[in-house]
Formats: sequence, C-alpha cells, structure tokens
Amino acid sequence: YRGERIIVEDIQKHPYWLPYRALAGKAGVQSCWSQPIKNNTGLTLGTFAIYHHQPTQPSNTEIILIERYADLALLAIEHDRAEADLRIAATAFESQEATSITDAQQVIIKINTAFTKISGYSAEEVIGQTHALLKSGRQDDPFYTRMLSNLARDGFWQGEIWNRRKDGELYTERRLTSRRSA
Repeated sequence: YRGERIIVEDIQKHPYWLPYRALAGKAGVQSCWSQPIKNNTGLTLGTFAIYHHQPTQPSNTEIILIERYADLALLAIEHDRAEADLRIAATAFESQEATSITDAQQVIIKINTAFTKISGYSAEEVIGQTHALLKSGRQDDPFYTRMLSNLARDGFWQGEIWNRRKDGELYTERRLTSRRSA
C-alpha cells in the first residue's frame, strides 16, 4: 500500500507488523520481503511478497529476483486486463448497431454482423473497400466535403445519410463517424 519495496527482516520487531505479529507467529512467518507491482503510470496494482520462517535479509541477487518476479506478475495482470478489455470490446462491436472500422485512408478493415444484415454485404465483399460502396447518389460532393471537413476539425461527424444496400434498395442511417489515432 506504500508503493515501495519493504524489507522486514524480523516481523516480531517491525512496527508495520504490530497488528499481525500474533498471526504471523502462528503461521511461522518471521520475515517478509515485499515488492510493489506498478504499471507504466506508476499506479500500484498489488505486491509480490516472499515470506520466510526465520528472520533474514535478502541479498542483492534476491532483490533483483523479487523485482523480476514483480515484473512478471505485472505482465500477467496486464495480460488478463487486456483480455477482459478485448472481450468487452468484442461484445460491444457485435451490438445491434452496424459498425465498421476503417484505416487512416478510410478503407474498411472490419465490420460486424449487424453491418452485414443491414447492408446485405458480407465482410469479404466490403473489407478493402471504402464506404463509397454504399453511396446512394442522394448526397452531392459538397455534402461529403463538409462531412470530411467536420471529421478533420472536430474528430467526428454525426448526421443522417442515405446509403444503398447490396440489392440496390436505399435506406437512411444515423451515422456517427469518429477519427481515433491508434
């Protein structure tokens, strides 16, 4: 909780352990070496601790090992959090709303199932294309120029647009387009 390495050579004599001395004695724990697990912003996520049955001080090599074990624990924690974030993102991506992801050149690199249901296009048909594939012809070039200008200036564009399904049927969609840098 202090965010720093704590080496307690003798638990029975150290003030941090005063409330836990009896418990440590019952467990046969006499020494504790604790290394914080910190992320790249310096936030302490937990600690890596080693306990001993007799009072002891770590060597320089053991200090290095404790640091490395804390780093390994950090990798495991971050990996677990990244997987959880990916599961959440995947769930959100597969929502009822049609969603597409494009690269910086506006080339479609991923779509969700709702996009296919609404547009009639499969992923194989749209990946590598731009949204011009859906262009209905109802908006003129100045409309798209304003859209791209707003996107460049504000980082997003929101409005209604007419598109054309694969079968040629026109439909309106409420679109939120945003620009995010990776």
